Formats: sequence, structure tokens, C-alpha cells
Amino acid sequence: MPSSQQAWVTVRAEATEHLATAGDVGRPPSELAREFPDLAAAGVFGTLPDVWWFSPPSKPNCCARRIVGTNESRDQCRVRTRAFRKWIMMQTSSELVVFGHSTFFKYFMMNEGLGDMRLKNGEVFTLKL
Repeated sequence: MPSSQQAWVTVRAEATEHLATAGDVGRPPSELAREFPDLAAAGVFGTLPDVWWFSPPSKPNCCARRIVGTNESRDQCRVRTRAFRKWIMMQTSSELVVFGHSTFFKYFMMNEGLGDMRLKNGEVFTLKL
């Protein structure tokens, strides 16, 4: 992507999976930048803090050591989905494509009044806010 264009991919900490296992723990932006240099050059990881997944200081979660010190509560996940919705509503584009994990979308849709809805792997779902 030419550097004069706006990044077409954005990684948002609010849209991470509900943290329940070591596989749900993220990786630091510096590690992601090494693995995905083109995205890093486009500034995709620029807004992420070093620890952008659920990780309380008293019992941290670490991907490298495969440690889950604390699971994220459902209420904490719902708070993130509400924050993500606020971010969506601030965007100027009328269409956004969001990739994510099942439980994140489950709580997002609960917040939208759609009940206990689960998406299947690879499912495409259109939601108008």
C-alpha cells in the first residue's frame, strides 16, 4: 500500500476475543510488526498499546508463556463491545467489514438486542446500526 493512502486495515483492542484461554491472549504490536511488516509500514498497529488484550496487572495474561492469570468476565467483554460500537459510530465510512471471534460477536449482538446469537466459523453477517 502506498504510504500516501490511509490504512485500510485497523486493529482495535476492543474487538478481541473474550479472554478465556491462552489462545485468546494477544501479542505485542512489536511482535505483530515483525510478522506482518507491510501492515506495520501502513501504520496498522500504531494505536495499540503493548498489552492490548485483557490482562490485569495483578494476574497478567501472557501469550509467549501461555499463561492465563485471569479470565475476562462477561461484563468486561460487554463493556468492550459497547466501546467498539461507539468507535464504529464515529467512522465516516458507511460500510465496515469486521473480522473477529464468536464470543466477541455474541456479546456485541446481545448489546444490540439480538439475543444470544452465535456466528458460525467463516459466517458473513450484515448488521445495520
